[in-house]
Amino acid sequence: MLQQLSRATIASTGKWGRNLSRSAPDLPGVGTTPARDRAHPWRDASPDRAATRPRHRELPNALAGLPERPLRLRQLLIFSPGGSQGGAVAAQALQNAEQGRFSVLLRPRSRTPATGSNLVSCGARVVDVANHPNAGMPTGPLELDPAETLVIDPTVVGGLHHTIAQTPLGSTVVYLQNGMPSHAAEKAARGIRAHDMISMVPASRQPGEGVSVTPGGVMLVDANDPLTETLHSVLQGQSFFRLQNVPDIRVTRYEKVALNCALNVTATLFGKTLGELQELSARDARCGKLIAGLAGEVCALARAMGVPVRPDDQIMGDIHAAMERFSHHPTSMRAAFDAGLETEIEVLNAGVSREGRRRGVPTPLNDLVSGKLALYEGIRRACGNAGDFHQRHPPLVQRTVDDLLAAADRLA
Repeated sequence: MLQQLSRATIASTGKWGRNLSRSAPDLPGVGTTPARDRAHPWRDASPDRAATRPRHRELPNALAGLPERPLRLRQLLIFSPGGSQGGAVAAQALQNAEQGRFSVLLRPRSRTPATGSNLVSCGARVVDVANHPNAGMPTGPLELDPAETLVIDPTVVGGLHHTIAQTPLGSTVVYLQNGMPSHAAEKAARGIRAHDMISMVPASRQPGEGVSVTPGGVMLVDANDPLTETLHSVLQGQSFFRLQNVPDIRVTRYEKVALNCALNVTATLFGKTLGELQELSARDARCGKLIAGLAGEVCALARAMGVPVRPDDQIMGDIHAAMERFSHHPTSMRAAFDAGLETEIEVLNAGVSREGRRRGVPTPLNDLVSGKLALYEGIRRACGNAGDFHQRHPPLVQRTVDDLLAAADRLA
């Protein structure tokens, strides 16, 4: 069995080591489970080489066939606490860790010095996650006992191969990624016990301003998963979001994919917030047809996969409610694109397109927007990832809007 934490790792964490070494009582209700940042850098970001040269032995389906052991939670490991979702999760977990029942370890995605703020804010509540007295940032390989560690990984899909390679063998991991399921082979190779938590928490990171979480967000968990009680224990409260049980996490996943495929890429291509998209839809019915068409293709694909998502009109009701409630939100995809970062198009619209082709389900609108965003990204890279893309290329943006609205009208 892997040790809970090596002495070298504890020593390297400095004052955090004292937090990690103290005992914590087990949390109840867990049985076998079926299923940047302040002006100073993150003090101890994870080495990139750990992702390409893992210290743990890799085996195909490493722990396949072995029964899953009950989790006796003593430490919570959170990857990518500098991201928008990771920051929100870390802030809420650190408040619960103040009761001393478990320790919190934070593992930034890379060792690149931070350039922003470590602060996570939601309304009047502000937490400095990197400097919180209950936060530990161990160096080197993560030698944690998987029977005593719960991992939460909200890393964007493009960075998952790094965090999966650092996850101790046989760990219980809760993933928060948007989009179609991914990295199944890599997770199986490390014997990861994968669970899903679906984020409906609008949050964004602005350079130098930290993470801003919009109040009223929800994290959705499967009511039938025995791990759910532990998640409620470590993430209880409503300071940054609240947890809500749902009867079937598969339905929740694909209904959120429908929402994201409809709104995220449209906001990114048009250069608009959700409220501005709603206003455009009121003026031009074709915009409403585009949004409905993108979501409808996802719903048709989900039903072909045996996932009983709700009727399309109910999904559209959720989409309109999101545009109204979070009217100032630019969407995570547009925020990433504007910052010159990789977007999640490959597991959203492009992922829907691939799965649609594989199953014989047509997805013409998702095909089209995926190609348009690929064009944007190519131009952005050629310009050195300069910001203000929509202001720099107004003719291209207008032509893209016209093409998409015409296609939506034609296909409706």
